[in-house]
Amino acid sequence: MKINETHSNSASEQEAKVVKQKLSAPSRFDYSEAARLNRIAILEAQCGENLDSIQATDLDGLSLKGNIESYAGSISIPMGICGPLKINEKGEKEDLYIPIATSEGALVSSITRGALAVSLCGGFKAKVLRKRMYRAPVFTFDDIDHADEFVSWLEDNFDTIKCITKKYSNFADLKKIKPVLIGRNVHAKFIYECADASGQNMTTVCTWQSCLWIKEELLTSKIKLVEFFLEGNGSSDKKVSVGSAMQTRGTYVTAECVISEKVLKRILKTSSTDLINLYLRSLPITRLEGMTGYNVNVANAVAAIFASTGQDLACIHESSTAVLNFEKHEKGLYVSLTLPSLVIGTVGGGTGLGHYKDCLKSIGCAGAGKVERFAKIIAGAALSLELSTMSAICGGQFAYAHDKLGRNNPKDQLKTKDITKEFINENFTDQSTLVQESESIEHDHKINIENGIITEATSRVVNKSLGFTSLEVNKEEKIILKSKPLDTDVIAGFAAIAGFADSDIRRKFIKTIHNNEFTKCHIREIEAYRMVSKDFARYMPELHGTYVSAQKEAYLLLLENLNFSQIELMNTQGSLELWISSTRELIYDAISKVHKSFANSQEVAESSLNLGKVNIDKDLTKSIITYIRAQNYISAKTEEKLEEVLNNVEQWAKIINEGPKTLTHNDFNPRNICFKNGRPCFYDWELSRFNSPYRDLVEFMSFTTPSGEIASDIEYYFAKDGQELSKQEKLENMLSCANEYLLNRVLFYYVGHSVNEYEFMPHIFNKTLEIIAYLEGQLNA
Repeated sequence: MKINETHSNSASEQEAKVVKQKLSAPSRFDYSEAARLNRIAILEAQCGENLDSIQATDLDGLSLKGNIESYAGSISIPMGICGPLKINEKGEKEDLYIPIATSEGALVSSITRGALAVSLCGGFKAKVLRKRMYRAPVFTFDDIDHADEFVSWLEDNFDTIKCITKKYSNFADLKKIKPVLIGRNVHAKFIYECADASGQNMTTVCTWQSCLWIKEELLTSKIKLVEFFLEGNGSSDKKVSVGSAMQTRGTYVTAECVISEKVLKRILKTSSTDLINLYLRSLPITRLEGMTGYNVNVANAVAAIFASTGQDLACIHESSTAVLNFEKHEKGLYVSLTLPSLVIGTVGGGTGLGHYKDCLKSIGCAGAGKVERFAKIIAGAALSLELSTMSAICGGQFAYAHDKLGRNNPKDQLKTKDITKEFINENFTDQSTLVQESESIEHDHKINIENGIITEATSRVVNKSLGFTSLEVNKEEKIILKSKPLDTDVIAGFAAIAGFADSDIRRKFIKTIHNNEFTKCHIREIEAYRMVSKDFARYMPELHGTYVSAQKEAYLLLLENLNFSQIELMNTQGSLELWISSTRELIYDAISKVHKSFANSQEVAESSLNLGKVNIDKDLTKSIITYIRAQNYISAKTEEKLEEVLNNVEQWAKIINEGPKTLTHNDFNPRNICFKNGRPCFYDWELSRFNSPYRDLVEFMSFTTPSGEIASDIEYYFAKDGQELSKQEKLENMLSCANEYLLNRVLFYYVGHSVNEYEFMPHIFNKTLEIIAYLEGQLNA
């Protein structure tokens, strides 16, 4: 056995040697495409696997000379834009979106949240005090006396040395040489100003040439030079040091803003008192730990902007040295952030390469004369992040973003890449003819499909593939794979959002986990698609198959691809003028047929779509009303009206619970409605339930119906609904549904609006109140 193993190992070693001989690395300075691919082949042979993902690049190797050697490809980093961030520059205010490259979730959102607060309070101002770069060669002499004489000699010969440096750079301007005597060694700091370049390379060349001249001059002097080194580690190059912070290695920039108490409360969910308390409590430990400066996570902003703009990434940590300061201000909170050693450039290095140059262009910082502006923008972004992160820690939201209600991630989650033709054949037992007869099913990465509020909220707390994926059938037709999040993950996601708004709301919302609007949402859409109704199928996207695995947390639907060439009025919640009377009537015609086909359906009543009686958590709802009033979203009069509706909950909830029931969409608005080939199409049924048909009517009207047409829309639907009720009873049922929709859905989304700015929220809130007022008027007439 051992002999066989020895022979086997020997053979493997021989094969490895052959591979290495065949795949010898090209010259480091060969930038051809053949050389690039050869280098990737070496890596593949080294690990024994295909590395297709690193082969693709849009960079031209020949343009990279001086930027990299042994060029093999490029690495993609996700890039987002944060902002807008208002900057006050030379008396003018400008709103900026800033490109940042990062793979850290929530960073863009955090900077944007801070930027919103800064911008709402008039923006930030910044000043660049100085810009320097230095190199620190070390000279060794016979003894301390010779070293001391050299210190004087440097001062006497400064002008000559300065002239020498000018021969080797048009931009490096030697300002002074600062000698530091340590025994028989002299560390000479050559301090330069380098215009718009970071200056590390040019100062190296200039200082080297100066050192060579010094060496020659000292050969004929009484000062006995033993040796010198270009860098004696006195410049703190790519290292954090107190010296760099105090004397400035790079750009010294300081930024400030004032945040009002109103914005602190509304946007950052904290107060100046709480922030200053946290700031003062955390200062002593930073001194004890020996931290340089004081900040929370400036490095996040600096690194992300460096990565998007071609800066020297090795300088991130020294550039992130910062001093954050909070002070009480008559308007609220004064905030300043100082970056004393920001090593940046807008020319040279990687700043001229494609993506980097474009990112610099996007913020007006590409080329000469832009480095001060660039420094100010970095300082503003870092200030925004510091403000947001400190507020999150202060208000408790910092932990909420990672809260998953104590649930551990399963080890065997289904991945999107696992969805192959073989997997579908084996697991999707209810496939459509299109899928059954397909020869191939492949992922189509070219199509991006917008996800809704539920998926967006869930993505805050889970790290798995959710939402929509486009699949290509036989390289011709496309279908959509929809992956549903667990209801517990959805609730955790909304709890995280609620936590950013108000910790009390979050705590009370989590208590409703087993009985709220989102309970069982991972299976309700699959259950709805399995309902049998000709009218239902007529107005739904075609179902190609479903898959459910509780163990893998996989709840999948294969759906028809809604081809945009055949679709009208998709995602039109922001264009309500398109929903004219005749268009709305087509929707009422269609949804009333769906409602009638499932009226008092035993099938639906016995499914997971039956969530039981309407439930309003009074304690949670009261907290939400108090919160949105404090945010000035509603008036005191509206607050009274909401409390009146809440106080009468038993009365109107009984009307819904005892009234007619059918399959309802329960999220029936222009976000989930379109026209396919001229026919209404209703999609995204994850919140569908056994409920009153008037619930869908109320929600759709809150989005689309103009004030003067509320009465006619109600009359039109009542004529179509097929319910054997008097008009009085229909009005009572609809009013009860409007109350339930207002308290259970609209108010909760208003909490999310305070964090995510849902553009439709003020409109549907006011429209729902208007519909309620009309219905009450009719009932009281």
